[in-house]
Amino acid sequence: METIGGPYGTFEQGLSVAHTQFTAAVWMGCDPIVLIGHDFAYSPDRRTTHAEGTALNRNVETILEGASSVVIAPRPETPEPIQQEIVWVKGVEGGMVPTSKTMAVFLNKFSNDIRKCKAQIYDATEGGAWIKGTQHKRLEEILPTFTYVEEMLDNVEIFKSRKSSKMDRIFPALETLLSALKQCAVDADNGLRIINLLEERNEISLRECPEWKDMDTLFWNIHRNESLQIALEQALFPSLYQFIQQEKNEPDVNRMGKYKRYFQSVITLVDEFGSLIQSLRTNIRTL
Repeated sequence: METIGGPYGTFEQGLSVAHTQFTAAVWMGCDPIVLIGHDFAYSPDRRTTHAEGTALNRNVETILEGASSVVIAPRPETPEPIQQEIVWVKGVEGGMVPTSKTMAVFLNKFSNDIRKCKAQIYDATEGGAWIKGTQHKRLEEILPTFTYVEEMLDNVEIFKSRKSSKMDRIFPALETLLSALKQCAVDADNGLRIINLLEERNEISLRECPEWKDMDTLFWNIHRNESLQIALEQALFPSLYQFIQQEKNEPDVNRMGKYKRYFQSVITLVDEFGSLIQSLRTNIRTL
């Protein structure tokens, strides 16, 4: 993609990864485009905010028809329940479905992008909000209509022929990325050491301590690290979300707890990502 369109950033990112994927599909000339899992709404039956096993998933209380808000259960990074305002939008299966104001903005963005797109857009999501401009069909109905299987296989062979020329660039890039991430983990460990020192003190105003500034500097160094943003930005979102939910007159000990959870997440995720890179390196060599 960079060979054709130049450095990354040549098409609109949008508001979520779903928008980015859709824009990429349009940019590559895909037609038709099939949306899967784009519900943009709460399911009264499932009683969760996201799919099971995802980073941001939280339980929600039963949403009664016409309700104006919902209580979202706590998670480790947001230990208090959240009262979230909801809106009602047209459902893909008829009637109205509840969603958050944020997801309603995502939904409207998608509808506007589709309106400007010339491709046929199918929505194979089972349930959720209706995305204006899409034709709703089950995936099992859509797949048999594709007639370009042989052409797709030819493209796979082309990619395989180019693989060897790219390997020399991929491995050094992975090593550079992993090295930068390991430095973030070192900074996060230093942040935890500072927190341990601050926790041993009985001072009321911890923010006045010089160590607090050091801890905050480490946080921003990690958060602004370009390699971390490329590799782990989405995975770290739950621990960053707690900072968005900032309380008025937040006690120092509560704020420090947020730093602690963030640093712990960085260390854990860098370790997991390192294992993933090692596995990727092995798998690429065997292709």
